[in-house]
Amino acid sequence: MRSKTLLIFALAATLAACSTQKAAVGNSSTHADPAVAFVETIIAGAPDTKNITGSANIKLQTGGHSMKLNGSLRMRRDEVIRLQLMLPVIGTEVGRIDFTPDYALVVDRLNKRYAKINYADIDFLSENNISFYTLQALFWNELIPLAGTRATVNDAHAFAADISSGSSFVPVTLAQGSNTFQWQAAGDGRLSSLVITHAVEGSAPSMLTWLYSNFTALAGAQFPQSQSFGFTTTVGSETLRAEITIDMTEIKTSSDWDAETVLSSKYTEIDTRSLLSFFQM
Repeated sequence: MRSKTLLIFALAATLAACSTQKAAVGNSSTHADPAVAFVETIIAGAPDTKNITGSANIKLQTGGHSMKLNGSLRMRRDEVIRLQLMLPVIGTEVGRIDFTPDYALVVDRLNKRYAKINYADIDFLSENNISFYTLQALFWNELIPLAGTRATVNDAHAFAADISSGSSFVPVTLAQGSNTFQWQAAGDGRLSSLVITHAVEGSAPSMLTWLYSNFTALAGAQFPQSQSFGFTTTVGSETLRAEITIDMTEIKTSSDWDAETVLSSKYTEIDTRSLLSFFQM
């Protein structure tokens, strides 16, 4: 297992079930094509806020390892996605993972060490053409941007919504190079799941599954308090899997926190494999 791939194994996940009632598709758009209008409703339904924060119960699983921790998820649009891991009861931060537009930062607070990784060096992201802004859309429960930092209603025509599917959710699909994105959307435009399939010539496809549930009102929209995401890929003859579940509470739009993680001179930079061994313990 290559060290650059291990970062994603500290952050990934799996599935959930759906209701069986047929979706009643509604939209606030006046577009002549109902399918495009439905996609516009999804895009326009994002929370109108710069920040999303909340406490979280976090479960990490990779290989035969499993770990449950308290923590928090803090996000500032176009600046950072931060996952903080805390010790139970005393609440001391033991680690954090920052995704910024330029790099990923993994910090081991207990041993005062860190790894700063360029996205080009993270195999899963570079091979699947996934940028920070793609990750941001996934964490914010939005459709991915085709260009720029977020999807806009002008992008709606690029997404195929099967509003006549007859299922409990509306499938919304985007083909982008060797990647296929398929969301399941409720009739009001809330995204309940996403499966990203990456075709690999001569090998089984890799897959990322992202699930959203337990929605709550936030900044004029609905935001999922629970997110579960998992990654499956094949390296040689070995199938690798990892997953993470985040259950948030006390979700707010607070801005009184620093988006940049500043480390003192007491911290030592190390390679990714050494640092992620700490998270697997």
